Amino acid sequence: MPFAYNGEHPVFFEVKGQGEPLVLLHGFMNDHLIWSDLSYVKSLKNDFNLILIDLRGYGQSYKPHDPDEYYLTHRVKDVVAVLDLLNLRKAHMMGYSMGGRVAFGFAKYAKERVKTLIIGGMSPFGKIPIDMNKRIELLKNGMEGLVINYEQQYGKLPEKVRQRILNNDHQALIADTIDTRNWQGMAELLPEIDLPVFYFCGENDYFYEETLQAAKLIPNVTYVSIPEANHQQAYVKKRLILPQILEFLKNNRF
Repeated sequence: MPFAYNGEHPVFFEVKGQGEPLVLLHGFMNDHLIWSDLSYVKSLKNDFNLILIDLRGYGQSYKPHDPDEYYLTHRVKDVVAVLDLLNLRKAHMMGYSMGGRVAFGFAKYAKERVKTLIIGGMSPFGKIPIDMNKRIELLKNGMEGLVINYEQQYGKLPEKVRQRILNNDHQALIADTIDTRNWQGMAELLPEIDLPVFYFCGENDYFYEETLQAAKLIPNVTYVSIPEANHQQAYVKKRLILPQILEFLKNNRF
């Protein structure tokens, strides 16, 4: 099983498919397998060399319990370590939710390693419209309370996804949540992003209005609203978004 290393810290990844390199960055509670669960891998692997990464705190990657270890700079360096190991100077970068925040981080800290950015369900303004203190309280006794709370909001999870989420290190997720709560955003960066950006969000997502504001500030942006979709549904409804992502990538090849 392949690992890259950021210093001594392991970063787990898998590579599937062939074509131009496309890094996929998952959201909170998940790991790299979510992209297979949602059939993104099946839909993209014939056209792209997919690099599926377990972000810090998840899957088989490094799981620190110190919030300072989740700074965006560390997470960007984790992904850069994978690119270096694969001898990739640049890659397309796609992230959803927490993964979208990491993708924004590349625009600030390592834009020379990025060909395009595809970001969904994330605001760059640092105002996370979620009760992070409630999340931390739910996590103190393990993962089950958070999973139950999630299912009350969004519906029952597929059983294999549910079990995988329950296996998370809840102390690592507490540390991750504290870092997210403290994040100040990067609004000042938006007018300076000189990369092609595909930006999407569900119209019922709590980030929606902020993503509309952010899109107005990014020079080379393609923005897509997903109708009747909340934060979880926007990328699950891939038939509404994937054809447009593929068109964007087709128009921005290496």
